Amino acid sequence: MARRPVNRAPRLQTETLPPPVGGLNTLDAVANMPPTDAVILDNYFPGTADVPLRNGFQTWGSGLSNVETLAVYTSGTTRKMFAVSKGKVYDVSANQAVGNGNVVAEGPYLSGAQFTGGVTTTLPLSQTYASSAGVLVHFDDVYQGFDQYSIVGTNIVFTSPIPVGVNQVYIESIPALAANITAEGPFTGVGGQTSINLSQVYGGTINLIVYFDGTYQGPDQYSLAGKVLTFTAAIPAFVSKVYVIAVSIGNIAQEGPFTGVSGQTTLTLSQTYAASANLLIHFDGGFQGPDTYSIAGTTLTFTAAIPAGVGKVYIIALGSSLVSGLTNSRWQYVNFSNAGAHFLVMCNGVDPVLLYNGTAWQQVTQSSTPIAITGVDPTTFASVNVFAQRLWFAKLNSTQAWYLPIGQVGGAANVLDIGSELTLGGFLAGMATWNIDDSAGLNPYLVLISSVGEAVVYQGSDPSQANAFGISAHFRIGAPTGRRFYEKYGSDIVFIGADGLTPLSKALLSDRSERNETLTRKISPSVTADVAAYGAHFGWQVILYPDGNKLLVNVPTAEDTTSYQYVMNTLTNAWCRFTGWNSTCFAYYNSGLYFGGPNGVAQADVGNDDGGNAINADIKPAFNYFGQRGMQKYFKMVKPVFLANSPFTLQMDLSVDFNNTLPTSTPGFSQGFSTPWDTTPWDRVPWNGAQIIQSDWESIDGIGYAATYRMRTQTKGIAYSIESATFLFEPQNELTL
Repeated sequence: MARRPVNRAPRLQTETLPPPVGGLNTLDAVANMPPTDAVILDNYFPGTADVPLRNGFQTWGSGLSNVETLAVYTSGTTRKMFAVSKGKVYDVSANQAVGNGNVVAEGPYLSGAQFTGGVTTTLPLSQTYASSAGVLVHFDDVYQGFDQYSIVGTNIVFTSPIPVGVNQVYIESIPALAANITAEGPFTGVGGQTSINLSQVYGGTINLIVYFDGTYQGPDQYSLAGKVLTFTAAIPAFVSKVYVIAVSIGNIAQEGPFTGVSGQTTLTLSQTYAASANLLIHFDGGFQGPDTYSIAGTTLTFTAAIPAGVGKVYIIALGSSLVSGLTNSRWQYVNFSNAGAHFLVMCNGVDPVLLYNGTAWQQVTQSSTPIAITGVDPTTFASVNVFAQRLWFAKLNSTQAWYLPIGQVGGAANVLDIGSELTLGGFLAGMATWNIDDSAGLNPYLVLISSVGEAVVYQGSDPSQANAFGISAHFRIGAPTGRRFYEKYGSDIVFIGADGLTPLSKALLSDRSERNETLTRKISPSVTADVAAYGAHFGWQVILYPDGNKLLVNVPTAEDTTSYQYVMNTLTNAWCRFTGWNSTCFAYYNSGLYFGGPNGVAQADVGNDDGGNAINADIKPAFNYFGQRGMQKYFKMVKPVFLANSPFTLQMDLSVDFNNTLPTSTPGFSQGFSTPWDTTPWDRVPWNGAQIIQSDWESIDGIGYAATYRMRTQTKGIAYSIESATFLFEPQNELTL
């Protein structure tokens, strides 16, 4: 009987794997990991059905660096966002250069073109302004007092015609800060005097702009004690009026005075400013218009050399910051309302408490006005919380919590010292308000967390009454990281620390050893290692971004320099890691996610590039046996399937049998041509954005029992998602022993 021929034809097989929607997994053994998990998932966000490339970020405004705090103020429909950088508070509510919009240059108006000397009394403005004091007027280099004109709608009307011989009229105004500007004077009949009395107290001489008639007086020529402004020399007898323009604290800064600079064309400032209009410059007492200089970074360049006879150059910066002179920029904050106003309350443990009421800022001390906190030095308040209609503060490096009267942002503070409750020592790291839904309804609790991870929970309304306020629970959690270690998550609170990201409700009912209760269980080895390596760094923060279905944990790998984020999909609890967002702080503002860092402020989770740079993505799904655990396989090709808005290139590498060798190749760069709506001229650039399917076979080569791919991309302006990956392989003919 003839033998049947042996079929030696290759037996190629294909198998399609799902995208890793289960997210990053650094806990399970790679040999037993679910097929929907990933060993590496950098800059992909695991969705419910596919895995898209994360969105990018765009720079939000300009002119700032080293932003360590973003604070959001909310009152009714009014929302503002403030950035704290290098000891100063800035308004970053709008996407514009810092200070831009606070100072407006009207003009300059030119003789013969826009006015006739000796006749013209009215000049048009671009907008309305609140008061004459908020408008600074100069005829050439001579100041014109605020009693010499009025603002009528969008016009400025002078009491006398512009004199013959005036070549230019400069008008600079501060519309956004008009409520913070006060006109003191004009003072008359003060020739020969050395002091004048102001109507109120101001932060310092830097807050004042002073003129003797039309001649500017530098801040080194007077001092301020309470309401008394004292000059270094008597006011000259010929001076008929003294004008004092008082600008609210922080809205004004001083550069110089610069001396010995005659003949120079450039000066170096201490920081960048949005525009030349933000500066008021005087050569001795004579004003220099913003058309006579320009700004590039910190360099101020004049169109002509500083004249030889100039003794001092004074530079006043307006609209640059709202509060200045702070010791550090690492603040904690809450919003708090009472019957009178809504406040943003901020503290950092070394500076006076900051209050913002929607219009003005105040630094609160034991003796400040109109609001003060007594009974304790408020500069020692390191964190703040709201509970039972009271403001609560944690005192720096102590076990004391201080609270104010109900509904008050000032007044006599009282202490609750939990030192006797802390069996492990440490200090009070922070406080949170926790809501528990039980048979009695939704009940609020005050949670005080120590630096070593003890949680003391109080319930009640009046801490001064033992029968109305007491301890409800006392348990341990992992030692928290920094001051921004918790976030509200529904009615629960989540804490980041040595145990990972832990819901308080789970920590209450379990032991620290039960890591299954943490939200970060699947990435717990990575989080634990990060806390051990970087836990002392400033910049740890947990933030919920509900509009993006994201919960983020910021990990500062190098303080104020670099960081990455663990990001959880709040719909599936799947994790991933974002790199390239070098953030120090985050904020949720106007339904968007924002971060501050070494390069200023940025809006996150928007667009398809990182501030104009490519997004570098890296993915390595779980290893797979393809249904044949004991069979070796010869892997030949893989076909990933993408939905994208533009074609792109990728670097595909094969890993077999749990090999973790780093690829030596470099992914190619791909740039899309999609055009964001309303940012480019109509019919000028190619339109793209229609979804395409990209599914090309990629050559791979390797022999092993289990395999996966590692894919890296470098894209800009491209959005894509991973839908599946099909492997082409040949299994061995016989089982390997």
